Amino acid sequence: MLKGLIQGLTKNVACFDDSDDDPRLHRPNIMSDRNDVIDRLRSWAENRSRWQIEKVFEESGQTHIWLTRQTRVIRFTDDVKLVLNDADGTTMIDGESRSRIGKGDLGQNARNLIEIRSALANHG
Repeated sequence: MLKGLIQGLTKNVACFDDSDDDPRLHRPNIMSDRNDVIDRLRSWAENRSRWQIEKVFEESGQTHIWLTRQTRVIRFTDDVKLVLNDADGTTMIDGESRSRIGKGDLGQNARNLIEIRSALANHG
């Protein structure tokens, strides 16, 4: 518990990482093609007042998606960057959520990634 508190006060970034202790922060592998995943993310973000898709672009055979999320009370903005890759009929997602200001995020960036992962896992 102390480790989590210290990280929340000193860390303002979170990434999908298959070696993370929390399996919710492992890279999602979605059983859909990239276009379906993009459509699902667009639909999901459109129905959330604090989320916005800023940009979607293709580069080097990957799809890059830049989202922003405003925190509830103080309305800080977090940048969430996802990279979608084809993986044998599925879509593997790498991602990072980063606070624009401050030294600690109280775990919000990890929660941003977990929220996206959950939304894609529970779709349909």
